[in-house]
This record gives sequence, structure tokens and C-alpha cells, in this order.
Amino acid sequence: MITQYEFDAIHKARTGELERGAREKPAEASDAASGSSSAGQGGSRASYAPNHIPLRTRVWNVCLSVLLIGYGTLGLVKDWLLIPGKRSSSVILHGPAVWIMCVAMLCAVLNLLSVLADHYDTRNNEHDYKDFARLTYGAGIAFFVIALLVQYGSRSPTGG
Repeated sequence: MITQYEFDAIHKARTGELERGAREKPAEASDAASGSSSAGQGGSRASYAPNHIPLRTRVWNVCLSVLLIGYGTLGLVKDWLLIPGKRSSSVILHGPAVWIMCVAMLCAVLNLLSVLADHYDTRNNEHDYKDFARLTYGAGIAFFVIALLVQYGSRSPTGG
């Protein structure tokens, strides 16, 4: 999944572009008032600058997406998925929990690739990508928690 740090950095990059675009609009208005605009009615559309996502971020997102798809596919084929723990023991998922975790991974992949799509999309619709990123982030967290609940909810406390 995309980390909160990466999500914040992407969000800052997107809002930085939006703020820069908002600062340029008053200049366009003064150009239009003076009649010096050569673009005519399409002047505001021509001055729109789409988001620029750095190459390093784009490459990282594609590589991480490929790794997540590969690891999820391997987990589905083997019917177990290891979720490594940082300060605790790792979690091994089996059965339906693996499928649910793969849906969470798919949400992460879609989130990562939406940043890439936003870079190449020249239309002024960053808010749609931001909404999609929020949706996939929230859905990914929800499916992650559900997978853990399914895995640990299927065990009986007495072991029998």
C-alpha cells in the first residue's frame, strides 16, 4: 500500500500545482480586460498546466504496483499470504482472508496507478483523482482490517 508519507507528498504536489494555477488566473483576467490575450475565449483552457509527478515517483509507483500484483498472485496460488510484522511476529493468512487481502492490495495498486494516470491526463480534473485516491485508500484499509478479522475470527479460542 502507499504509505501516508507518500500520500501526503503526492497531495502536496497536486495542491502546489493547483495553487500555482490559481495564482496565474488573476493575470489572465487582467490580460482579458486589456484585450491583449491572443487565445480569445479558450485562454483559460490554454493556460492550464497539468500536474507534473516526478519521474522517480512514477517509476516507484509502477514498480511497487507490479510487486503487489505479483505477491498477491503468488498468495492466491499458494493459498497463504505472509504479512510481515515490524515489531511483532508476522501474520500468515489462509483461505478467504487471502482473497480479501488481495482485494486490499488491488486497491493499493489502483491508488498508485491513479497518480500515474493523473500525470499523463491533461484535463483539469485533479479533484477526481484526489477523490479516487481517498476512495481506494479507505477501501484498502477496510479490506485489510476485514482480512485480519476473517483470519482471526475463524479461529476458536479453545483451539477445537
